[in-house]
Amino acid sequence: MTSAGPAAPVPTLAQTIPEPSASSSAVVPPEPVAARTTAASYDPGRLQPPPGIESQRVWVHNVAGGEILGSRDGGVTWVKLGRVMSPISGGVWRPTIDGGVLAFNFLRGDSQTFATAVNAIHLRFSDPAGYQLPEDPEAPLVAPHAVSLMPKKSSTSSGSDTDMTRVALTDIPPGTSLFGPEWSPKVGSKVLMGDGVTFKPIPYDYGPDNKVLERSHILIITERMNPEIESLEFENHAGGKVTLKRAGEDPFQAAKVVQPVSGIGRFEGSEFIPKMGTVRANHPGVFCIGTTDVNLDTEITHPIPAELINELRGGFQILPSHHYRDRSMNSGGDHPYVYLVVGPIQDPPHLKRYDMGIDGAYPLFFQGVRAGTGVTSFKFKGDERWYDISDALALGKFKSSDGKVLKHLRGYVKDALAEVTHIRFENLTH
Repeated sequence: MTSAGPAAPVPTLAQTIPEPSASSSAVVPPEPVAARTTAASYDPGRLQPPPGIESQRVWVHNVAGGEILGSRDGGVTWVKLGRVMSPISGGVWRPTIDGGVLAFNFLRGDSQTFATAVNAIHLRFSDPAGYQLPEDPEAPLVAPHAVSLMPKKSSTSSGSDTDMTRVALTDIPPGTSLFGPEWSPKVGSKVLMGDGVTFKPIPYDYGPDNKVLERSHILIITERMNPEIESLEFENHAGGKVTLKRAGEDPFQAAKVVQPVSGIGRFEGSEFIPKMGTVRANHPGVFCIGTTDVNLDTEITHPIPAELINELRGGFQILPSHHYRDRSMNSGGDHPYVYLVVGPIQDPPHLKRYDMGIDGAYPLFFQGVRAGTGVTSFKFKGDERWYDISDALALGKFKSSDGKVLKHLRGYVKDALAEVTHIRFENLTH
């Protein structure tokens, strides 16, 4: 279905992204800042994303019943993705470190997508004018501001927000469309706010509000990097290489493994992944892969009762080492086995709390992947072949430490991946 868009005139590409000038506040792709360390000449190996061109834009008319539209031609034509059931009404999410969201501070600059997931999208406001992260690791941070887009509620989706004044609840099912491989944004996708004709970055002090015309429309612009990512490969042992392969280029090392992953955990939202091995969520401090087959199991009755869903979830996460080691993360808490921890190729000297290693950096934690996309493959001890999850399960390749063959990758199984030597992600639709 195509649409001419909301009643207001459809903005042209030039109106939405003006040409830079000395007197205008032009919208440009945000550049992640280089990490600060105690050694000024030290380069922690933060890769910058290659140049990008717009691949899609999503327009959210933030009023009750407002249309959610998508365009792949710069706003010339649109398709309807869904509607807003309950709009953002001026509320602002102020995530804190104590709430486990230090990663919000790994993005800097104008408003952009903080998190893309099959069960939520979080949009970060612009920085306060001239704001810099403090040098003192004990200094309080200026709280980032954010709002959220949420999929249609179901008995298995509790969401991450309870204050609905800062949430746009949609009628789009989780794991699909805006929350899936078709239209999900990337971490770092530009976010603009306006009246339906003129759009600007969301300022720090206020955000979308269905009661104010100039704040009633949201535009999310996603870019395709050139060259595109073809695959990401991890040697699953301490010191192992993280290898990036991009179209038309030789593979090269982009990071290293600090801590291998050996287990899977009950990550909320994994029950909505469109297929096993796709990206459940991505933000500047997390790359989460869903492994459960709950949506494919014909013996499971849907919708799944909330009291049963936890053991049907499944996945593992890739975390940047600096974020993982922060006291707000408690180094994985009681379940460190479910985290594949990665860091710069060279160990950074004495990073302070608010410095960044590869946190919020391309390709794993910025401008790399979209929710609901990708194929995950594994190599196992004594076997040089690659297997996707379904084939590996069918062949009994996943075994616990006591030799028990696993039929599913669900729940918390601390040794479900103990036999895995390599992990590869590919087919990351851009």
